[in-house]
Parts: sequence; C-alpha cells; structure tokens
Amino acid sequence: MTGAEFLHRLARVRTGAWKGQRAPHKPLLLLLALGRVVQGRRRLVAFSSIEPELRRLLVKFGPPRDARHPVYPFGRLRNDGLWEIPGDGLLATTSSGNLHVKQLRERDVVGGFPREVHQLLAANPSLVVTAAEQLLARHFPPSHHDGLRAAAGLRWDWSVTQRYPEQPESAAFRTHVLDEYGRRCSICDFDAHLGDRALGLDAVRLKWSSHGGPNDVSNALAACLLHQRALNRGALGLQPDRSGYRVLVSDKVAGSSPATARLLDLHGRPVSRPRTPALAPSASFVDWHRKWVFQTPPRLEEMA
Repeated sequence: MTGAEFLHRLARVRTGAWKGQRAPHKPLLLLLALGRVVQGRRRLVAFSSIEPELRRLLVKFGPPRDARHPVYPFGRLRNDGLWEIPGDGLLATTSSGNLHVKQLRERDVVGGFPREVHQLLAANPSLVVTAAEQLLARHFPPSHHDGLRAAAGLRWDWSVTQRYPEQPESAAFRTHVLDEYGRRCSICDFDAHLGDRALGLDAVRLKWSSHGGPNDVSNALAACLLHQRALNRGALGLQPDRSGYRVLVSDKVAGSSPATARLLDLHGRPVSRPRTPALAPSASFVDWHRKWVFQTPPRLEEMA
C-alpha cells in the first residue's frame, strides 16, 4: 500500500448517521490510533484500554446524547480495511453486526491498524500528519482541532507547517462574514485589531461543514475565539425573538471566576445582526445547532 492509497481509503471511510447527523466514532478511533503511531506505541491495543479514551472523546467532541458506544468503531472499522482484530472469526456479533462489549473486555481482545498500514505510517511521519489533518478537516469544526490533537496524542513541533492550507473559498467566506458583522464579535462586540487585521476573530458556522453546512453568511456568525469555542462546544446557542436572535447559555456551564460570570451573563443578550438583513442566520441552521450542538437545557433565568 502506498501513502496515496492509504489516504484514499481514509477519505472513503463510511461513517454512520443518527437522525441525519454523521457519527464521529470511526474518525475518533482513527485519530487515537494515529496518536499511538506518533508515540511509538504497539500496533495492537486492547479494547479495554482504549475504550475509556474513546468514550472521553465521544463525550467531549461528539454530539450531545445519553449513550456512547466505543464498541461500534472498534468492530466496524474492519469493513473499511483500516482495522484488524486478530482472531475475530471466533467472536460473536449482535443482530446488527456489532461485537459484544462483554466478550471484548473478558477476552482482552486487541485491535489496531493492519500491519502493512502501521509499518507505512511508522516509516512516514509526514503521512501521519497528513492523515490526521484530513480526518480533522473532514469530520470536525476547526475550533475542535487543537483539542483533538492534544487528546489523541498528536503532538509534533512542526505540525503547523504541515497543516492543510486554508482554501481560497474558506478565506473569502471568513472575510465576508467578518465584514458583515463589522469585524466585531456578534456575541460580545470584541473588535481588537492588530494593524489592519482583526485579532482573535473568526467566522463560526452554525451547521458544521463536516455535516453539510455551506459557506454561507446565513450559516455563520462572527465570533471572538472564546465564543467561537463556546458555540462549537454547545455552551452557547441561539434563541429567536422578534428582532432577531438572543444568546442561550447552557445550564451545564459552571465556574466561580469573574470570567465565567461574564459568560453566564450573556444569557438573553441580543446577537448582533449583519449589515445585510437577508444574510442574518437562517432558522434552519440555528435549529440544527440547537438540536445537535447546544448542550441542553438552557439556563432558567428570564431573558430581558
């Protein structure tokens, strides 16, 4: 297998869906496996060892839901030709084709990249970087990338120069969004500049591009880096009202610092509107974010 063949196979990984939302299970397991290559760890890892790591990533970076199923990708990734479980022919499966969690734990079943793939990656560090960046770009919003790299053990001093360059249309999209919102955060009005460049401001999609969200201003807000991260993690959401939208703060946000208090105080604050009324956030994208990203329930305080 060549590096190009591996990347092609990686791009064709089939991800499941739940109520129309792409499941992140396989990409997260692949990122953990790539991290093991970077760290020089063994090719095969016991399910019982990687299960809690994968569960933590599903809780932190997956969609809000009650059930987490690390067993799904551990078995299903075999169908994509990127995962091996020695002796898997002796393992029983459920009616839906999944492996049984209990037997994986009790038998100390191991899995990992096929030997050919592992050897290819171990001999080509730049291929590991490219593969990780491909997974991140395809399946997760940009504000999650640094957190995922750290959580998966994907640490390299030279990674910044190896990352996928921003595509021209993405740069144009960001500029359009920031210009529509007067180059200030639509949540808190932060508008710092360094020379003629906005400092710490970005365009944040309401419906993620990894889930079919378009590069439309109506699918975005201008946000400072704090509130970009808060929107993408579901700490903040939007609530329509007569004049546009107001900020929702999740009741799961907690802390005792003055900075946390300022975040909590955003609940009910009006969201700035773009200068072109037709480019205001679309209700369909706001609803998607509220359903799939926002960490319900919202705070109970009455909105002003």
